[in-house]
Amino acid sequence: MSESYYVDEVNALLDKMLENIDDTDKKIENLQNSQAQVGRVCNSISSFVNSTLGGLSSGEDAVSISQQLVNALAQVGQYASSEPNNLSLTLSSLSHKKDAYSECLELLKDTASSFEDRSEDSDEEEAQEPSAPKDIRSVGDRPEKLKDIRNENMKLDGGETEEENI
Repeated sequence: MSESYYVDEVNALLDKMLENIDDTDKKIENLQNSQAQVGRVCNSISSFVNSTLGGLSSGEDAVSISQQLVNALAQVGQYASSEPNNLSLTLSSLSHKKDAYSECLELLKDTASSFEDRSEDSDEEEAQEPSAPKDIRSVGDRPEKLKDIRNENMKLDGGETEEENI
């Protein structure tokens, strides 16, 4: 395959990497904007659950209902406590993903430039080589005999031919 095919493929990969980096930047920005808000909501939920659990007294009539409410509130509290950490982990993961995309982008740019350099070098070499017309025999012409060519070369060099030596 030609090098222009590889250059086109690498350029397509470059475009895809830039698109991935932009998408990741948008996701990071979105999470950073919502991180403080989610933290406040989670803190308020946690304080509500804690105050509710502290205000419960053991009920005489509905022990099973109370137990279920306590379990549900405990689960909500656990969710509210762990959600900010999950958000931080997701943000960190996206940051690492963006860094990896950036590194791949640099490698692809280097590869594309090396392909372009090779392509330019080969174009320059082709431009420097003169395209001399080849002596093409027409159909039906016989090629010259090697003996005749050697004799002519010897005459031009000023030497004696084989026939004169005899």
